[in-house]
Amino acid sequence: MARIRRLQISNFRSIQALDWVPAPGINCLIGPGDSGKSSILDAIDLCVGARRGGTFGDMDFFALNVDVPITISVTTVSLLLVTACAKLH
Repeated sequence: MARIRRLQISNFRSIQALDWVPAPGINCLIGPGDSGKSSILDAIDLCVGARRGGTFGDMDFFALNVDVPITISVTTVSLLLVTACAKLH
């Protein structure tokens, strides 16, 4: 199992730019409809989920601007590695 350390998204659906460092533990995405919660989850799924990769349509680009590339970066750390390091100290 892995833990997300940092998530960076640009030009993806309703997200022009996002740089998020989740807090340790459980994080909740709370907001009104069409505020980007599902887009964040879809971006994570595209990078580390079962459906890695894929193709993008015009609707996946922020403000339909296909001239600016979509970038999604997910930095993870293995929880097993963290546990193993904790045992060493």
